[in-house]
Amino acid sequence: MKQQSGFDAGRMITRNSLNAFADARRAFRDLRGLDFTIEWHRFEWTHGADLDCALVGPTYLGNMRIGLKNGSHWTYWSRDGRSVRSVPRGQLPRLVEDVCDEFAGYPGCPEFPDHPGRAEHI
Repeated sequence: MKQQSGFDAGRMITRNSLNAFADARRAFRDLRGLDFTIEWHRFEWTHGADLDCALVGPTYLGNMRIGLKNGSHWTYWSRDGRSVRSVPRGQLPRLVEDVCDEFAGYPGCPEFPDHPGRAEHI
């Protein structure tokens, strides 16, 4: 595909990738009752003025952002901001579980009853 004025048509968001974000958003709501929005953000894998879709978590999860890197892995920064976490695209229950393990139980985050021991992080 031909690149036009800074827009990389090969990286264009497609209906398929938007469906992936809608599916992930639904998984967070259905499996944990968490409300994520779908917004545009810049990630470390975007270039120049490019933006990618992102799931943005609620305030009590620090407004965390989850992107779909290369269309294959859900990717987000760890709570301490020192490392990047990735989960394969098709593993939505694992993504929900990993995000809850990373962020639940910290100040401002709701407790999840099936995650014993989270209170020690408060």
